[in-house]
Amino acid sequence: MLFGYGFWNHKCFIKKRRIQGQSVLLMQKRSKLEIYEDIICSLAKKSLTMDSLAFECSTNCGLLQNRLEFLIANNMVFIEVDKENRAFYVLTARGLAISKTFAITKRLEKLKTIPQASAIDLQAIPFFTEEAEENPHSEW
Repeated sequence: MLFGYGFWNHKCFIKKRRIQGQSVLLMQKRSKLEIYEDIICSLAKKSLTMDSLAFECSTNCGLLQNRLEFLIANNMVFIEVDKENRAFYVLTARGLAISKTFAITKRLEKLKTIPQASAIDLQAIPFFTEEAEENPHSEW
């Protein structure tokens, strides 16, 4: 056996989802795109250090370092050093535009599910025949 039981319990393999109002843990490795999205959305709120960003994204610092190097190389994130020599990761204008695109996409996904629920509600509306419309007071 290559990996022990504890390896698959690492937080990068565990996802929490809400299914029918209950929080369910799913064992699944996150894709690179999902990790990039988490990093960009976390940095859109405020600039963060490596440790705080790893906590926000629920990943380890080694994996996060590799993902940040890619984002820095593609001009989405840059490193800002303060007076106490602490490195903060900050979004560039390009990274901020991508975070806004992610936010718009999430809103559109929510709106996409609303018409499906409305269609189900419309099926519950009773259907009136033409005879009932012609003689509305026939039962009186």
